Amino acid sequence: MLDGSGSERKTDRAEAFSDAVLAIAITLPVLDLHLPEPSRGTLKDQFLELGPQFLAYAMSFVVIGVYWAYSHFSGKLWRKTDHFFNLLTLLFLGTVSITPFPARPFIDHLGDPANAATGAIVYAWVLTFPALVWLVRWFYGSTRGLLDPRLDHGFVRRTSIKYGLTTLCCLTGAIVATVAEWRVGIALVAAATLVYLLPPMAPTYKPGEEPGSDIEEADEPN
Repeated sequence: MLDGSGSERKTDRAEAFSDAVLAIAITLPVLDLHLPEPSRGTLKDQFLELGPQFLAYAMSFVVIGVYWAYSHFSGKLWRKTDHFFNLLTLLFLGTVSITPFPARPFIDHLGDPANAATGAIVYAWVLTFPALVWLVRWFYGSTRGLLDPRLDHGFVRRTSIKYGLTTLCCLTGAIVATVAEWRVGIALVAAATLVYLLPPMAPTYKPGEEPGSDIEEADEPN
């Protein structure tokens, strides 16, 4: 139940806004795909020259798509939002939306010894920020009573551990890329991010409080 203080709201509008932002963010990278001038070799050569652009686009699509999928799944775990939860959601959307920006420089400079490390370090940290904000948002919401109260405590604990471990892996990778070996660091960050390609854990509920699959819950007033 909402607390009536004016701060808490249902999640519908937050979910719709998140979907809209991520839908725009996932389509914008395609605008960077441009064929070279027709005079520069054959059409085949021109498409081959687009290889780095296509790779950067694919990477950005996967990263944003993964976070959208988990955001879509986790949306039904939340019963309500509050002001600070919404601010954390905005911060999360901002960190995800910017992930395509360093992808292209990272790809373009992979073969450049002078700049490859810089590109990898920036990309590693930019990929780490969404995971970090996601974790902070999860712990804030779960400790402030914003989750569905019917969820089993074991499920919440397992989910917290999963988010914590993946974020720790991202942070470790970003630090390793910065102070040691950028190849190892970016690999750790990429692996932690791609873990979310796996299906999320199915939510479990307290005995006798499982939601009916064929019963639509009555909307609570905003």
